[in-house]
Amino acid sequence: MTEEARGEGPSGALPEADVPRLGIRHLMLWTACCGLFLGIERALFVGDDGSFSRFQSPVYVWHCVYNGAALTACLLWVPWKRAGIRFPSEPGEWLLILAAVFFVVSFGTRAILASPLQLYWPIGESVATCWLFLVPFCLARAPNRWETAFALFLARDILVVLAIIVFSWGIELDYGQIWFPICVLSLVVALDLKSRTRYRWTHWVGVSFYLLHLLVAAAQRAIH
Repeated sequence: MTEEARGEGPSGALPEADVPRLGIRHLMLWTACCGLFLGIERALFVGDDGSFSRFQSPVYVWHCVYNGAALTACLLWVPWKRAGIRFPSEPGEWLLILAAVFFVVSFGTRAILASPLQLYWPIGESVATCWLFLVPFCLARAPNRWETAFALFLARDILVVLAIIVFSWGIELDYGQIWFPICVLSLVVALDLKSRTRYRWTHWVGVSFYLLHLLVAAAQRAIH
């Protein structure tokens, strides 16, 4: 990866500021965002019987942790931008931002398309999110292998939407949707480690959390 691609600027230019080291303030903000996610979920999507039992499952706790990290990345975006830090720029950072965007879109579609229109929720959410990986494909500063990975994720999401439309949501796509990105992401990370490509800690947070998110989803499908 070139110096310019790493954000160190071309020769003669001032280098861009780097992200601050992971500190207690980041962990406190993350905890607050986890609480915000849980509060919104409980306010909008409590079961019909008024029970909160689903919020006690380990899988839901992980969703809270994952979405809390994504919201934290979005809240840090503005102050870091003002400090001259280019964020997001690396692939894992974009994965965190995309998770936050998906969080907002998912909440929006679930809140708006309630009861009578609930039948149309899968296609609405899929169409709204299938284009998301186009953003890091165009903007992320990364080796070509990450561009290839984002292109594959984008193609997968578009194919899923087409399958939902053509087959009237009657086709089971969970297996390919989950294990395909797990395999691609694992291969790209292995190549990064082999080539000793340097990234910021925020990149590795995004990559590890997204991979864990996929693995939890795969385990959940296997159990049920």
